[in-house]
Amino acid sequence: AERAREVLRGDAAAVSLFDSNGQGVTLAAHAGRPEAFRSPHLAGASFPRGITAPQGQASGDGNGCPLADPSYSQHCAPLHVGSDCIGELCVSAAAPRHFSDEEQHLLSGLADLAAIAVQKSRLMEQERQVAVLEERERLAREMHDSLAQVLGYLHLKSETALRRLSVNDITRTEDELREMAALARVAYADVREAILGLRETVSQ
Repeated sequence: AERAREVLRGDAAAVSLFDSNGQGVTLAAHAGRPEAFRSPHLAGASFPRGITAPQGQASGDGNGCPLADPSYSQHCAPLHVGSDCIGELCVSAAAPRHFSDEEQHLLSGLADLAAIAVQKSRLMEQERQVAVLEERERLAREMHDSLAQVLGYLHLKSETALRRLSVNDITRTEDELREMAALARVAYADVREAILGLRETVSQ
């Protein structure tokens, strides 16, 4: 956004992304005069599309950036990923002006770079989410294979200890309790290790 503002000698620039349903637009990045935007500090907020285009030129993919002050001259270039238009890169100028063909070409090139950056970011987020799901599945398998078996064995040992206690077999009951305590320590260590591993994966 800042580079586009500088190259086209504008007062402000914004990268806006269309919602998946095509009905709204989200401000992804902006640069320049805060007053050039309707809500300059609401990065991440969604606004409706279809607002009347400001003065100047707008892209053929929309009606201009709905986040820009309508009194500003404006030129927008679409962000394309394949055949899909995912957003726009818009430059605004406070004074009335006409953006030249060369400026339009430069903005289109910067829009292509922005589209690549957005797509890369989305792919990285998808990879992160897949990694989290895979780690959760691994944790579930480990808990089923180890912790569930340990808990089942502890249940059996506790019933055995109760039966021995009912006939006053104190010595054998103490042995059962010691073994249960050792198993509980092992299970506790396994759970802590699994939780730490999950946290590390989520934070990456």
